[in-house]
Amino acid sequence: MFDLQHFKKEILESYQNNILDDVLRIKATQSTHQEKAKAVNKLISEHQTVLKIKAKRGLEKSNLQQALLVLQYCTSVVSLEYRHCVWPYEYMALSRRVGELWERFCCSAWDYPSKEGVKRVEAPYFSSVASTIRKRIKNYLPDNF
Repeated sequence: MFDLQHFKKEILESYQNNILDDVLRIKATQSTHQEKAKAVNKLISEHQTVLKIKAKRGLEKSNLQQALLVLQYCTSVVSLEYRHCVWPYEYMALSRRVGELWERFCCSAWDYPSKEGVKRVEAPYFSSVASTIRKRIKNYLPDNF
């Protein structure tokens, strides 16, 4: 049985052991907050790619979706923490960032679905949905309305 708690612990330790020192070095530089945040995000993204490759190689397909969801969750936690280390969040910036990370987490479930035939559905354009609703409503209205 695949132990997700152990996997989560390994991921968080991997981030700490492999990029925390670099994050602290970035923090100590004279760069702007934006440059520091960009550098930290790059480190996290690169390490996530390494962890994702390892997970794909070492796991059975039945466990892959759960493992990659846990990886995305851990990456989101680390991203919030390490980015805050170099550029402390204001409440609105934190809210925006959590939304961005939540979107990635939700999307990651569709990257490697656990069931065959599951796929992303393209969302319709608002204008086409609005047009369809208008046409349906017109069928219920009198002609002179």
